[in-house]
Amino acid sequence: MKRFSVSLMILLLIFISLCSACSEKPSETTKDGSFYVYYRELGKSDLFPVEAVLGDSIDDDNLIWSVYSHMSSGGDEANYSSAVPKDIELRDYRIDDGNLVLNFDSTYLVLEKKEELLFRAALVSTFTQLPDISTVEIRVEGQPLVTAGTTVVGPQRGTDFVDIIGNGLNAYSRTEATLYFSDETGNLLVPRKRMLTYSNATTLESQVVNSLIAGPDAEDESAFRTIPVGVKNLSVSTIGGVCHVNLSDAMLSEASGVSPEVCIYSIVDSLTEISGINSVQISINGISNMVFMDRIDLKENLKQNLDLIVDPDTQEETVKEE
Repeated sequence: MKRFSVSLMILLLIFISLCSACSEKPSETTKDGSFYVYYRELGKSDLFPVEAVLGDSIDDDNLIWSVYSHMSSGGDEANYSSAVPKDIELRDYRIDDGNLVLNFDSTYLVLEKKEELLFRAALVSTFTQLPDISTVEIRVEGQPLVTAGTTVVGPQRGTDFVDIIGNGLNAYSRTEATLYFSDETGNLLVPRKRMLTYSNATTLESQVVNSLIAGPDAEDESAFRTIPVGVKNLSVSTIGGVCHVNLSDAMLSEASGVSPEVCIYSIVDSLTEISGINSVQISINGISNMVFMDRIDLKENLKQNLDLIVDPDTQEETVKEE
């Protein structure tokens, strides 16, 4: 397991030394200089941050284990209980480029849907407060966590669960996103603003990919789909500013009237509109070592291509002339 440096531990000890256990319902956002463990409120499907004292159990060998143990204990609060399910075992962990991978035993797979989501939200929200951990990824017996039958849950940020804190499991986020579809020539991209609604069980970037797969609005006569019919979103995750998109092999079917560049960069340009995403790595059935349609090397992390984007004002003028 990766060891934290002595300087990092000193920083963390200073970070938590000011903390004390809360006796009242805490704020929904953490305070500067405080460390919070996320617990379940008794009798409710809500998570709340409780200010924590981790004390002498912290050292450079067992930081992650100490935090997890604190989460499992349930703390001293009369109104809160641990979000960690009984009998579940954290087998091991590793940290890769700011992504904390927590590997659980197979008991994780039999968790009831609501219990699993609260547990995952508590893990992500708690651990992403630690220095140098920006995302948390859940694995089961070394394999990626899969929900809804086929959707791989990749690394998640604390902000992915911001609406669940104090609001329960039925909270949804609604965000305006810019999606890029094809123009009528199939050689350029046209931007479209769309309000996307997604639950806190998913991420904005996954919803962006799903919306591109669905295609433009039916009443929009000047925007056309860029992704072949039948493509499935296998997984979407973001690590270190790179959004990793894994699509089904239907992606290799030629999209009628659309160039390979427009097909790929509709995804890249749409995702890089999201704050924190600088580039996109696309794979097909988990394979990126290929040249898409003999034109685009998928081994490379792809960045936004402004040359393919048509000026919406120019497009509007062209439509009027016709």
